[in-house]
Order: sequence, then structure tokens, then C-alpha cells
Amino acid sequence: MRHGHVFMRWALSLFALYSWWGSLQTARAQLVFQSSVFIPTSTGQEFHPFALYAGQEPVDELEEVRQQFGLDRTWRESILTQVCAQPRVQCTRNVPVVYVTRITDTQGHVLGVLEIHEGQEPVDVIAAFAIKHQIQRAFRQQLLQAVCQQKHVRCTRTRSLIFEQRIHDEHGETIGKLDIYDDTEPIDLLYRFVKEHELPDTALEQLFQMICARIPCERAEPFIFSRVIADPDNSPIGELQIPRHREPADVVYAFCHHHGLDKAFRKQLMHLVCNDPHVACERMAPYVFNSPIVLENGTDVGALRIQEDEELADAVYHFSKSSKISPDLRFALLQQLCGREGILCTRSQALLRSIPISAQDGGTLGVISVYEGQEPADVVYAFAEKHGLSADDAYNLVDVLCGISKTNPPRPGEEPLTCTRYAPVVFAIPISAQNGSRLGVLEILRDDEPADAIARFGNKHGLGKPEKANLWDPICEASGLTCTRDVGLMYQAVYTLPDGRRERLDFLDGEEPTDVIYHYGLMRNLSFVERKHFLIEVCNEPRKRPNCTRAEPMLLSIPVWESADKKMGDLEILEGQEPIDQVYAFLEKHDLFQTEPLNTTLLEVVCNSTRVTCARKRPRRILFSMYATYAGISHSLQYVQPESDWICTSHHGGQRCVHYAEVLSKQFCETHMTDWVGCFPRILEALRVQLEFYEERMWRGKDLYAKLGLVKTASKEEIDVAYNRLVKRFNNETEPQKYEKLQEAYRTLSDPEEKYFYDLPCMKLFGLCGKKKKDGSISITPDN
Repeated sequence: MRHGHVFMRWALSLFALYSWWGSLQTARAQLVFQSSVFIPTSTGQEFHPFALYAGQEPVDELEEVRQQFGLDRTWRESILTQVCAQPRVQCTRNVPVVYVTRITDTQGHVLGVLEIHEGQEPVDVIAAFAIKHQIQRAFRQQLLQAVCQQKHVRCTRTRSLIFEQRIHDEHGETIGKLDIYDDTEPIDLLYRFVKEHELPDTALEQLFQMICARIPCERAEPFIFSRVIADPDNSPIGELQIPRHREPADVVYAFCHHHGLDKAFRKQLMHLVCNDPHVACERMAPYVFNSPIVLENGTDVGALRIQEDEELADAVYHFSKSSKISPDLRFALLQQLCGREGILCTRSQALLRSIPISAQDGGTLGVISVYEGQEPADVVYAFAEKHGLSADDAYNLVDVLCGISKTNPPRPGEEPLTCTRYAPVVFAIPISAQNGSRLGVLEILRDDEPADAIARFGNKHGLGKPEKANLWDPICEASGLTCTRDVGLMYQAVYTLPDGRRERLDFLDGEEPTDVIYHYGLMRNLSFVERKHFLIEVCNEPRKRPNCTRAEPMLLSIPVWESADKKMGDLEILEGQEPIDQVYAFLEKHDLFQTEPLNTTLLEVVCNSTRVTCARKRPRRILFSMYATYAGISHSLQYVQPESDWICTSHHGGQRCVHYAEVLSKQFCETHMTDWVGCFPRILEALRVQLEFYEERMWRGKDLYAKLGLVKTASKEEIDVAYNRLVKRFNNETEPQKYEKLQEAYRTLSDPEEKYFYDLPCMKLFGLCGKKKKDGSISITPDN
């Protein structure tokens, strides 16, 4: 009723305006211009009197004449130019008013005069007037209808264009034309413009600030979707508006829930929304629960989100994995949320993995579902037994579930299950340590040899060979299983020979895989590269993986006994090591240089062995050893004192010298780690760090041979050469402290008698080292 009342006032105002206009005609007091204007006719032309009075706009008077005689606008423009050139005539515009009226409010107060010029779109003029005077949209629509019914008013659209501009990029190229109408929120049009032209998000912010400084903007966040939704009978339900940072599924769910719409209608609505080019739907299912979880101490551990039709136990399980909440809190969440509206709660254990199994005819045989707390192998073998699958089928299914199948790896987003075993348990027994404490439960799997189970259990709990052997008889008797061997088989590998033959290689408990492969390679003439690739394959086998502690095979291992019942240690030589260096390192470690005939016998035994080759007879000092892991296997690298720290070669008529550490790093990488692009710089850097660390310890230590870079069997000539080389580097002027230590080492070792007493074995007592001196006294020093 209020809108109608205002409309009536506008109609009355329009009638009053014409009365006012007529009275104005009679009240013209001052004649400004009078003349005759020619009127084109079919027979030629005739003249018509034309007069202008004070207050009249020339273009409006000429427009009346033009319409009276049906002339075109070219005539009006020509005459207007002549009239406006007269000295007493004032022309303020060159287009006529086609409509003018006063607008009053409901109290009769005049808001202003609405004036529409020729060429103007009425809806734009009305919109500008309404914005200026804060007139509501409903009033604007009524006014537009009234104006568009006038004889001389031409309305081509009902939407007001409140902003138009061509948008250019940083190079001045036109991106597109931006038109904003009054019935649309500017930010919504800006968002679509940015998306359609693939502009960055920063462009949206820039355009928003520029445009909203010129026209009113009610919101700063766009609706990516805004539409009136109708029911199946085409009756309007309400307007669905989706803000930019809201997930469409959640907004649609809230809209349908509010209006009591069913799930089928919601599904259709989701397809409508997600097919809109401006809408990105990350998920089709809405969140029925979305809330931050805060601990008692105030720590926010993240938001728990539960989708529609998602099992509560599954959602809480995945949340607990990411947030690492306690089991008690997890249980509390299950208790509190189970039973809430919209939340599915049919079980308490999370579903970890579910895979459909196809039958041979292409149909579905069934679904293997593994729930929390279940061992995948047990679920698979129970399924296989129910459906008559073979042992190989069950074996392969376990591989798929445990994420170790090469043909069926986990899909994106799926985590492999934690599998502690790959077959069901047929026998289990608790095992206690000698002190009575419980070690664990020894489990024997289906088709498992008891010795294999004992070996796995023993290695896991650090049992020695005698302790594992003591378990064999009781386990075989208690389990009632057939025991065919007393040594565990840790792994079986199959190697394909060049001629296509496949051979099985057994890895028994206590054997180092690289040693087994080395001896197999000797029998089959395998190259170093073939052995290396085979070792990497074996040591990275996901099932029953053998324990690979080193990459280098043991070529020789000799036990050395201090007495009949006391073992001193094992002299071990790995592939790639110089035997004589290892012998002298062992002798030095155990202070055996003057222990005849052991010192010479060890060297003879080693170099006479067919397993190793002694490339030189003079030993070099092993400065340090370091280890690098590649393909999951530890590789050892020994830094042996070189003949020279710098290796020089001819290069373009001169010499090019590189440090021995670079040569050693390159050789190591080319031999062991060819596929690792970053090997050389990493190994070289590690060698340099270790070399600096060794030299710092060496200069602080008491080993005189180490300061000269020699072993204890060094000859007088070797001592002289080493001293003369080092004294040039560490002279009294540049390195006085090191120079003094070099002098001390040379004085002692160059004197045969002093050297003899220095080389005497250390008499160890309570962590001290006692040595007889040249004068018959005994020096006592810490044993380091």
C-alpha cells in the first residue's frame, strides 16, 4: 500500500508538472531570440516562426518543432548550431529532455527532479537518482514502469548499468569489457570476470578496490553461485547463494535441510551447482560434523570433519592418526558423537582397507575388509579358505593389502596396512628370558618351519646362537609340528642366469647376505655389478627381508686367540681392502708388533690364502673409516695414508693436481653408487670433515707414528722421507706447536734404541699403560 501511495504521488506530480509548464509558457517575460526556421517539405521548403524566451533551453524548443513536422535529428542539430551562435542565446546542452518530473516522498517532500535526456537509458538515470536519494529498489521498479509508458521515452532494458569500463593488462592490451548492473552485487561480477579471463586472485582485489570506490558495494566476498531454486512443480523455494570460500556440498546440504528437501533432490541440485563453470566442487558429500578439537590444556589439535554416510569410527581413526590424540580422547569422541543427527555410527572399529575380489568369470567374488585390530594375513586366509582360493592367490592378496605388490600398489591416498606377518598363526608360545622376565610370544605361521620362527624371534629379541639352539627341541615337541632342520631359513632368492636358468639361493640365520651372494657369484662367474644389483634386490625385499649389515663381502676372517680359552679377536678382510693394511691395523690395535712369531705368521697366513691377494708388502696407515648408506645398505670407506696427498697429472702442457680425497671419492662413487647423481660432492664433503677431525685428534694424541703417517714397521728411510716431507708443511714459523711434535716424533723414531723402547708392548693395569724406558725406569701414562 505504501508503494502504491508513492506511485500515485508520482502520477499527480506528473500532472502538476504539465500545469506548471503551461503557466511558464504564459509567463514568459523576456524575448531572447526570434526568427524563422526553414521546414523541408515535399515541394521545397517553407519557413516557420521560432522564438526563444528567457529560461528556455534552445534544444528543447527545437525538438518540439522537429516532432511537430516529423523532421530528423540532423535538421535539429543544424539549426541548433545557428541558434547557439546568436549573442543573446545560451545553450547548456545539445540533447533535449524527453522526460522530466518532480519526485516526492510519502510526506510530500520533494526529493528532486528526474530528468531524462535523449539518448539516455531511463533505467540508468532512475538508478543514479535512486542511489543519490536512497530510494529502495521496489520504488525504482514502479517509477521505471511509469516512465517507460511515456510517449517519447524509449526503454531498451530494465537493468541499470551503473559501471562500464574496458579492463587492460599491464601491457595495455584489452582483457575485456566489464559491465556492472544495479541488480547484481559488483563483487560477484568481478569474480566471474576474473575467472573467465583466467586472472590471478590479486586482480580481483585490485578491481574490487578500484570499482567500489566509485559505486556502492555491499559485500567484499563473492557468491560463486546464486540462483533461485524451484521445486519439481516449478514453485520457488528460495535463493541458493554459495560464498567463495565455502564448500558447495556443505551449503547445498544446509539449504536442503532448512527447506526440508530430500536426498534425491539434493543430489540433483549438487549436479546443477557443480556443473557451473565458476564453481569448483572438491567433494560431493557434505560435512555433517565439522568442529575444532581442543584439549584440556587449551591445545587445538585440529578440526574433526565427518562427511555424510562416513562411518564415525573411520573419521575419528583418521583424525587420531593426523592429530596424534590419546586413545582415551579418541574413545571419548566416539561416545559423545555416536547418536547425533546425521552421523553414521554402526561400529566401533575403523575400516582400514577394503578391496573387491573378482572371480574368474569377471563377477565379484567378495570384498576383503580389514578392520582396526585385525591382522591382514588372517583376514585374507580366512577369505581364501571360504572361497576356495589357492595358497598363491592368498599370498598375492596379502602383498596387495600390505602395500608390497609391484603390480597392485596402493592407490593415491591409501596407506599400506601394517603387517606383522604374512600368514596365519598355527602355534604360539610365550618365551621368557633367563632372569624370568617375559621376552615375547614366539609365533609359528602356516607352512612355517619351526627353526625359521625361532630364528626370527631370536634375532628380534637379541638372542645368541646357543640360546636359539636351546629353543629348538622344546618348540618342536610342544608344537607337534614337523621339524626338518635346526637352522632358520631367513630368505630365499631366485637368480636368473644369462642362459635363462633360474636358481634358488638360500640365506640361513646368521649368514650375511653379501657373503652368500659373493660365494654364489664365484661359482657362477658373476661380475661385481651383477652381484651388487642382486644384493640390492635381496636387501630391499619387503617380505622376510634378510638383515643386511654391510655391502662388502667378507673375504677372510681369522680368529686370533690370546690363550687356549681366551679369544683376542677376529682379523677380518672385506672386499676392496688391502690385506696387509688390515693385518697391521689388527696388530697395532692389539699391540702385537713385537710378539713373535704371531706378527709375521698372521701376514704369511693372510697373503698365502687363496681368498685374498696382497698387492703390496709394505703396509700403510689406515687413518679412519666412514660409512655411507645407499639403497638401504651400509657401504664402508677406508681412508688409507696415500703415498702423496696430491695426485698430479699432465694437463695441457702443465700439471693438474687434485687432493687424494677427491680421487678416493670419485672411485668410491663410480664403484658403489653409480645411480646417485649427488654422490661425489656428498662423499667428498664427508671425507674432508672426517680428515679434519682425524688430524685434530692425531695432533692431540701421543702416537708418534701417526704424526708421521706411518705404521710401526716403518724403516729408517721411510721415517726420514716422511719427516722431510711434513717439516716443509709444518715449519717452526707457521706451525710451531706441530713442528715441535714432529721434532719429538722424529728424535724418538729415528734413534734405533729409542724406537725399540717406544715400540715395547704396553703393560696395562687399571686403565694405565706402563712402559720400560731406555734408562731402566718405567713410565706410567693413561692407556689411550
